[in-house]
Amino acid sequence: MYCATHEQIEEEKSQARIELLNTMFVEDWDIGEDEILYIMVADSSQNREVISELGASEEEIENMKVEPYKWLDISKFAFEYTDAEWWEIDVGFGKGDWKTQGSRKPIATIREVILKTAGMYDGHDPKETDYKLWKSIAEYMDGEAALVVDHYEKKGTYTYIDLKDEEKSKELAYMMEQDSMMGCYIDDRAGFDKAWDNDEYEPGASIVIPAENVILPGQQEGDKQ
Repeated sequence: MYCATHEQIEEEKSQARIELLNTMFVEDWDIGEDEILYIMVADSSQNREVISELGASEEEIENMKVEPYKWLDISKFAFEYTDAEWWEIDVGFGKGDWKTQGSRKPIATIREVILKTAGMYDGHDPKETDYKLWKSIAEYMDGEAALVVDHYEKKGTYTYIDLKDEEKSKELAYMMEQDSMMGCYIDDRAGFDKAWDNDEYEPGASIVIPAENVILPGQQEGDKQ
């Protein structure tokens, strides 16, 4: 009721990275019989920002330059830094069966929002397992800036990724780990802290948030999405 599985979260993140990759307009390309020879995008500050956000260093971006054109060859980078499995001229980068992509569900988008989650669970039965826990979680994250991703199966909902405030994000992650069914660090703060501090922590679940509980950039509280 409250959670998305770890697999769903990772799939949404993966799809969002591919969508970000597809924001770059392809200027030129060459595809051989069994391999992609090159995929060129403009060497612009906007494209460099996208490539950097996907994980490439400045040195790696410089190595993508194609002289004398002001282009960057992203063919190798795209498949190494995202889960993209193919590229098609009319579709862009994607994963899975490209023949079905014309009718596929929209790819998820990562968004920075303000949460308005206080009272999000007030309509649930207080007798439900972990009701008090999740009510406190909703109240804790209320008003915080957060990253969410469009839920690619449930239209009008978002999957929580993390809070912009790193300390609060860590505390919220530990609170979610107290869920009696999904938690992996129940009453184990030391184990959680060790995993978090060693960059070994992976959430087993996250929160699915209805659209009415987020404020998008440029949106005023009370506006309909």
